[in-house]
Amino acid sequence: DEVMIPFKKEGIKNSLIVDCITESIVINPKKVSNCIYINSPKALTELSLAITKDKFNFIIIDSISTLLFYHDKDTLLRFSNSLINKVKRNPDTVLIFIMFLKDREKEFFKDLSVIVDKVFYHNLMI
Repeated sequence: DEVMIPFKKEGIKNSLIVDCITESIVINPKKVSNCIYINSPKALTELSLAITKDKFNFIIIDSISTLLFYHDKDTLLRFSNSLINKVKRNPDTVLIFIMFLKDREKEFFKDLSVIVDKVFYHNLMI
């Protein structure tokens, strides 16, 4: 829910947040509208299927930094590219990867920035 605050301030509506970690560390996490919990950060297939169930204008992956902790760089780059290509099939949908600022110097971030349309920094202090 807190992740959406900056996006709501920017007027982002009809969005889906894909939470990649909460369900694996919290028993019965609080249900939040327009948020789905992936069972495990290792469950890339589940994540991929989740983003194609319904149509949203914005799909926010919270967070790619978390996934990087559980997957090697090459696997996650291939997976990210696959997600990007799936989302591009619908020109009305924007895919947003949240990445911690501290990770921007990692090689993964540099490689990912080449395959995304745009990189922007936002102060997500809540």
